[in-house]
Amino acid sequence: MGSPQDPPTAEERPAGRLLNSLAWALAVPTLVLLGGALAQYPFALVFYGGIILSLGTWAVAASVMGGFWGRTWPTLLMSLSLLALLLFGGPAYAELYMKRLGEPAPAVVVQNHDRSQEGERLPDGDGDLLCTVVELTGEPTVHKVSQRENCWGQFKAGQRITILKDPIGLLEPRLPDGPGQSDHFGLTVGVTAFTYLLTFATVLYAGRRRR
Repeated sequence: MGSPQDPPTAEERPAGRLLNSLAWALAVPTLVLLGGALAQYPFALVFYGGIILSLGTWAVAASVMGGFWGRTWPTLLMSLSLLALLLFGGPAYAELYMKRLGEPAPAVVVQNHDRSQEGERLPDGDGDLLCTVVELTGEPTVHKVSQRENCWGQFKAGQRITILKDPIGLLEPRLPDGPGQSDHFGLTVGVTAFTYLLTFATVLYAGRRRR
């Protein structure tokens, strides 16, 4: 092996390029998925921090792939894949976390409120519907949950349900699926896994075929 000043040999270049490409291929979808997960938490700093992390990762990846590596079409495919990963990855994380680790608690539905009928709309992406439920364990606790927590008006006021609570108390409680309500959990997780792998493969291909 030559000195550090010597150019890399033909055997060294492909190995170094492969390792560098693998690092990018793992980092890009992982950081975007992390940003989508952070955006599920009801804290403004964490929410916007997750969005900035995801968009910043996309911007850096697009600049490297399209500018330094000169791979235009893979950059476009990567951008579309990251958009889908951001949209599906965050909800998939929250739903998977709550369904696997959430603590069940009895509750009663108090009100289903459609904010769009009164000209209300919050800027946090929670949607129009707002469900108010009262947790019945110990001291009654009022929870106001949005469509992000599966509030779709599937339960009537006065109906008893079992909610899932975050064991560490950071995420809002999640409502169960109602009778006849379609369960999109498998689809959400499937799209997340597919777009993660697609992004990984696209970045790896672009890195190995860089110009």
